[in-house]
Amino acid sequence: MTDMLKTTPNFSIDDAKRLLAEHYGLDGTLWPLDSERDQNFKVTASSGGIYILKIVNAAEPPVESDFQTALLSHVGEHAPDLPVPHIRPTISGASLGETTSAHGVCHLLRLVGWVPGLPLAQSARSEDALTSLGGLLGRFDTALQGFMHPGALRDLDWNIRNAGRSAGRLQHIAGAEDRALLERFLARFAAVVEPKLPKLRSTVIHNDANDWNVLVADDDHDRIAGLIDLGDALYAPVIAEVAIAAAYAGLDHADPIGAAAAIARGFHAEYPLLEEEVDLLFDLIAMRLVTSVTISASRHAHTGGNPYLAISEKPAWTAAAQARCDEPAFRNRDPTPCLRF
Repeated sequence: MTDMLKTTPNFSIDDAKRLLAEHYGLDGTLWPLDSERDQNFKVTASSGGIYILKIVNAAEPPVESDFQTALLSHVGEHAPDLPVPHIRPTISGASLGETTSAHGVCHLLRLVGWVPGLPLAQSARSEDALTSLGGLLGRFDTALQGFMHPGALRDLDWNIRNAGRSAGRLQHIAGAEDRALLERFLARFAAVVEPKLPKLRSTVIHNDANDWNVLVADDDHDRIAGLIDLGDALYAPVIAEVAIAAAYAGLDHADPIGAAAAIARGFHAEYPLLEEEVDLLFDLIAMRLVTSVTISASRHAHTGGNPYLAISEKPAWTAAAQARCDEPAFRNRDPTPCLRF
């Protein structure tokens, strides 16, 4: 991932306007958007329509770019009603464009339609909204059953199967108590959770349903209206989709256990979960938080900090500490909370 940070595109707005006209025949107003490793611009076209122009990190393997294109195409064909971005082809009809930076680095381009809505992070994250989120993720993953692509088998630190790698980043955690907290989760993961993962059902999942990638309807904050940014999608255990969404939904939430249960309930209604999957939900929520804080600490050490990565660092630490206290309550409330509705 460090290499990805070294090859992050750095095009000006004027450069992006030129690329938009050259590859898509569009002009309009552009605004830069935050991104971890790519460069994104919101485009309001003069001819009408709102889009996202993505300039892809040069270190991203072509198979991964092809994978995202194939994924969006598959969802568009098999579940066209899902509120996810849809690709606009280039003037030549290609799904991806290509450009070379002033430094001679080649970057791919993707233009997708804008999905309207308000980020879940800017709403109250009501129980109805979180249940709706679980339902949308369940429909999304259902649409991807049977879909596979070589790019889905990616070696990504954000893959829940690789959560144990966080142990190699513990040296970047300054506080002894903080390290001890993470070590507890890591030890349980290695001994109890990781050996069970190969036996679980897997499919291609979104893998990053954080509350900035999830949109609520402008006129109804209890209804999820969109799911964006498929840049971390991969082949992983189905229950990881629920755990990841629950981990982020619980940040600074008054009732993180209730938030997790609401997401699981909504998901289960669309994509029925198995008891052995739900039994690992708490552990996988905790490990997503462990992955998040250790990656953030590692990035700070290597780059001096990335504001995009630091957005959830403090609440993630709070949630990890809370998870340590809430573990008995989570397990004792009902060992299969989402299977009984």
